[in-house]
Amino acid sequence: MKKIFRLFSGGVAAVMSLVLLTGCLSDNPGSSSIAYVDIPSHGEDAVRAQAIRVFGDDNYLLVGDADGMLTFEREGTQRDRVLYGRYGDQLTMRVLVTIEPRRQGGSLVRADAFAMNGGSETQVMRIGRRPYMDLLNRVKANLATVVEIE
Repeated sequence: MKKIFRLFSGGVAAVMSLVLLTGCLSDNPGSSSIAYVDIPSHGEDAVRAQAIRVFGDDNYLLVGDADGMLTFEREGTQRDRVLYGRYGDQLTMRVLVTIEPRRQGGSLVRADAFAMNGGSETQVMRIGRRPYMDLLNRVKANLATVVEIE
């Protein structure tokens, strides 16, 4: 009887874990990236221009621009070196910004960030998403300001 109870309780725990995990998954197309923002009223060209401006203001250089994807890089700060354990090494932070037109209008803007050290690449973890989310929110805010002025 005890063996049946243990099997039953283990099965219930497994099913509950699966239900909880499924409930936590997002159905938003941008959720696979470290940061994303939906900009409902602007197309790719306007978003692209503002992204270049905002990331440039934050000391990122545009190093690639192709097919709706912008690639930005900046030198890693002392904080970045400590965070990624690269104390004496050269560290470059790379951000890939993807601008996807939405069928209903507007754009979905996603950012994926990487710490680059020589030939190795480490993806920035979710815990480090705030600076990238702030940058994308500034892009959105700047576009809202442009509409109000016009």
